[in-house]
Amino acid sequence: MYDQCDLALLLGVSESAMSHQLRLLRDHRVVTRRRAGRVAHYRLADGHIRHILADGTRHRLERGSAATDGTPQDPVGEVAG
Repeated sequence: MYDQCDLALLLGVSESAMSHQLRLLRDHRVVTRRRAGRVAHYRLADGHIRHILADGTRHRLERGSAATDGTPQDPVGEVAG
C-alpha cells in the first residue's frame, strides 16, 4: 500500500494532481483506500486489476524493445505512418 504523498513523489507529479487521479481511480473501482488516522493508503482493488496492469506493463516493455528505430506504433501493433 502507498499513500498519496509517496505515489506523487514516485511518479513525479504534484500531490494535488495525484489526489485528483486517485479520486478518479477510486470512483472507477480501480483502487481502494484505507484510512489510518489522517493518512490514506491506496492499493489496487483486486487481482483482476493487478493482472491487467501487469499484462499492460509487460506488453509495453515488449513493444518498447521491438520499436528500436523510434517509429511510433499504433494501439493494435501496426506501424503508424
